[in-house]
Amino acid sequence: MVFQNWALYPHMKVFDNIAFPLRIKKMPKNEIEKKVREIAEVLGIAETLDRYPRQLSGGQQQRVAIARALVKEPQVLLMDEPFSNLDARIRVTARAFVKDIQRKLGITTILVTHDPADALTLADRIAVLRRGVIQQIGLPNEIYDKPANVFVANFIGDINLFDGSIVGKGNETYFDGGGDVKVQLPQNIGIQGNESVILGIRPEDVVLSKEVINNNDLTYVGKGIVEISEFAGGKFNVMVKLQSTEIKVVSSTSFELGEPVHVYFNSRKMKIFDKQTEKLLYG
Repeated sequence: MVFQNWALYPHMKVFDNIAFPLRIKKMPKNEIEKKVREIAEVLGIAETLDRYPRQLSGGQQQRVAIARALVKEPQVLLMDEPFSNLDARIRVTARAFVKDIQRKLGITTILVTHDPADALTLADRIAVLRRGVIQQIGLPNEIYDKPANVFVANFIGDINLFDGSIVGKGNETYFDGGGDVKVQLPQNIGIQGNESVILGIRPEDVVLSKEVINNNDLTYVGKGIVEISEFAGGKFNVMVKLQSTEIKVVSSTSFELGEPVHVYFNSRKMKIFDKQTEKLLYG
């Protein structure tokens, strides 16, 4: 097991921290030496074996904790919030490192995390729990694209949510938010009219344009004003306000503050949840 705070023995050098579980098993000294040096090489901490934990960076301490767990050659590796004590930059590197090691060694790994980015980047399968009850189990893209309920949708990634009802008009079906969000829905949605629902759309599935767009995959929402536009490294986090409704958008295009824009939802990516149960009805 790799603990949240790594739980390294401060009075022991790195070599002794890693060797400790092998000494408990009363392995021969020469075999302990060999195993410790092998795993230290694999994890890139061979040069730290003669140092104390306090002399290491956070990333190095984490690797020592992982080495101590792996040196026993376990059938299952348990990781409890292993990245929570790392800063953002090291955290990204640590995720890639753990994924690489897990694939190389082929050890079944169960990782507990409150960070959706950890789950989405590392997991082959994700189980989302709420108050001890499993909400959904699935592949990362399934959990993200088809969340079982509002909680999962909110927890795994960002999402815009609007309360409203389904309204039928002729052969067409609309979501009516009771304000300035009224959106035409796909014809195959299969939900009865007048049903109270929650419409969900992820920020990257909202499209902004200065001009009117004709695209069958996009459904028109309305005209809004750009309130916030933040550069976020290759993309822009934008907040658009309709008359009274704010919509979060992730855009590849920059927009000026106060600029009027047309707002569209990707009709293939819209999600409809039941208002009472909050379970996914469509999406």
